[in-house]
Amino acid sequence: MAKLNRNDKFVIALILLMAILNTISGLVIKQYWTYGIITWAFVATIVIYILVKIVVSIVVLMLIFLACCLTCCCVMIPYVGTVILLPLWVFLRAWPVYFLGQFGPEYSRFATLGPAGETVAEPASPAPAD
Repeated sequence: MAKLNRNDKFVIALILLMAILNTISGLVIKQYWTYGIITWAFVATIVIYILVKIVVSIVVLMLIFLACCLTCCCVMIPYVGTVILLPLWVFLRAWPVYFLGQFGPEYSRFATLGPAGETVAEPASPAPAD
């Protein structure tokens, strides 16, 4: 097995630092502000979140590479690539929001149409003329 030199260790540390800072800014601070405490269950959930995020990022990179090969590198043209790969970019930005929403309604960032039992009031009928 090859020994890691100083530059390799720096890159690995930088990637880990970015993952930790991304997670802290997105989830841990909001949990602490809401409840004032961070539980072990929440820490375990964060670890699972980081692992799933790494796997999803690898899968998305593989899909981008596949799209690049299938379109003869037309995906590399900035506007065309953004339009073709837009579902992937939306997924990467939206799934952490849905993940955060599992911790309660105060974390839900998507608007709802209202409570399920709410009905629309009928307009008042005009008073009868005398």
